[in-house]
Amino acid sequence: MIGAMVRAAMIAVDDDDRRVRTVNADFLAPVLVGSSILKVEPVRVSSSLSVMRVRVLPADASASHAESEALFHATVLCAKARPGTPAWTKIA
Repeated sequence: MIGAMVRAAMIAVDDDDRRVRTVNADFLAPVLVGSSILKVEPVRVSSSLSVMRVRVLPADASASHAESEALFHATVLCAKARPGTPAWTKIA
């Protein structure tokens, strides 16, 4: 479930230079097998940082009660590399 939520956030960010830096996820209710709705909302977007909120809603969730019906939510922080950040190297 968390992988699908991170992927949804990355699709919404739509910037290959921004990598996932932090994921914070919470189960709010049991998530049953079957269809669900992933709702992605930007919390903060700047020139080098995107913070996205992803919620899992039951497939039959009504738009007026979506907030109270969330089963699972995650905050995904995506950011560009800082200038001067060394690239990872292979340690022999």
